[in-house]
Amino acid sequence: MSPQTPVSRRTLIAALAATPILSVAATSGSRAYAATADIGTRARYDADYAAFPTTLGVSNEAGSLAWGTAYVMNSLVRMYEATCDPRYVDELARIGADLLAQRDSVRGVTDYQGRSGPVWRTAGNYTAGVAEIPGSDGTAVLDIRWAGIRAVEASVEVVPTSDTFTLHLHHPLATSRTLTGLSLDPASADFVETRIVAEAYASNARWTAVAHGTGAPAGGTYGFTPLYYAYAVHTGQISYPLAAFARLVKENPALSKHRRLAATFRQAAIDAVAFHDDEWVESGADRGDYVWPVGAPVPFDGTIQPFNQTQGLGQTMAELHRIEPNEAYANKLTRMVRSWRADRRLEGDAAVWNYWPTYSELYRGWRVGEVESTYTPAYGASRQAEDVSHAAITVEFLRAAYAAGVEATETDLRNVAATYRDKVSRGADQIWGRVDGATEASTAYIAQIGRWLPIDQYGPGMEEHIRAVYRRAEEPFGGGSRLLNTAYLVWASVDGWGQVCRGRVPFPAGR
Repeated sequence: MSPQTPVSRRTLIAALAATPILSVAATSGSRAYAATADIGTRARYDADYAAFPTTLGVSNEAGSLAWGTAYVMNSLVRMYEATCDPRYVDELARIGADLLAQRDSVRGVTDYQGRSGPVWRTAGNYTAGVAEIPGSDGTAVLDIRWAGIRAVEASVEVVPTSDTFTLHLHHPLATSRTLTGLSLDPASADFVETRIVAEAYASNARWTAVAHGTGAPAGGTYGFTPLYYAYAVHTGQISYPLAAFARLVKENPALSKHRRLAATFRQAAIDAVAFHDDEWVESGADRGDYVWPVGAPVPFDGTIQPFNQTQGLGQTMAELHRIEPNEAYANKLTRMVRSWRADRRLEGDAAVWNYWPTYSELYRGWRVGEVESTYTPAYGASRQAEDVSHAAITVEFLRAAYAAGVEATETDLRNVAATYRDKVSRGADQIWGRVDGATEASTAYIAQIGRWLPIDQYGPGMEEHIRAVYRRAEEPFGGGSRLLNTAYLVWASVDGWGQVCRGRVPFPAGR
């Protein structure tokens, strides 16, 4: 085996732990997991990893890389930091190399603008779908769009009349709509774009239309095809462990066999971050956010993204900045932290913040004509507190920015740890679903609570409480989340934030 060749999954699993691996109730490809050890042990992690379905050869078109494989890779980062066993890094190398092969630029696929970038496009429930209606010459004269989930299940029936046409709009999640007497003439009172917004569009039924000509649309029933877009948060989730791999290799000479691959991963992360530069918007001296471009096939094009989505890409910048300080990254990280800090409020010493920034269009809501958003021409105010699952991205981001020495402070981390103590924890073994201490926690939220452990250092009792939550809930989750939660519990149990690896031996950080 050459020094640059990652070990195989089978080799890793056969040799991983110094203690015996638990018997596994499934082979790779199965959804079964070992259940004979506490979730927060190395033996449990290794057994669950052995049973985990393969992550290779999967694209991000259903979000699987951003919300699955990325968690697996981050779990390997934390297991290495907790144990200094290089075989976790070997496995990280193997998965990361495959992940690079899934980039749009390598696969030869494009986004809605025809770009084939060094990123991972998505569709499915994340983007809009379109039905292209042809005219008499076969070229498209009208696009009917659906910007809600399950876009490919939408359909439209076109019925031409003498000089107008009728549309029958159908989606299983919305009331069907029929619009008669429509025109493709922008000067007409029956212009299709205007009437669809007035008569069919709703916040839970986001129908819109775009006319391309004045010819008559051809009759028939048309299905919808997905449009593709690369989300900044997906890019951040996926590239974050790639950048972490590069940092680990730089920090520990014992990982020197991976230097060439680390350079490749680092450049891939740099290129991926840069792809979204046109979406970055600064306001005033301190604010900075990623904004969905007008016309992007997403539900809220033209608007400021949630804190967690902007910060998702910030995680990667923080890791890259740790490898080699970068003024542009430092500026963006500083603005991200300050934007969040200025917007969150303190209740006692606990930070409470909203899913949407209070200065965002979504927080305010808008009527038709007030915000340029082609897929969402109107929307009501959305002022809910951040949920504990998406808040975990903020936790990870703040910890990463703090480790990079950029703007985030120990006080910020203590404030968020107090959020867990005062707002999220609920009795001895339960949690609330949002950071304001309200809303029942769904199984999906409970499954993500271990991702708050990056700030365990500042929250006495957090690790023990999260273990109790999982015992009570009987570990209601699988997939990459299971591995990442287990890895974080192992990491927290050895104070992983306070040690670095020299060879196979952990040392206190700073020594």
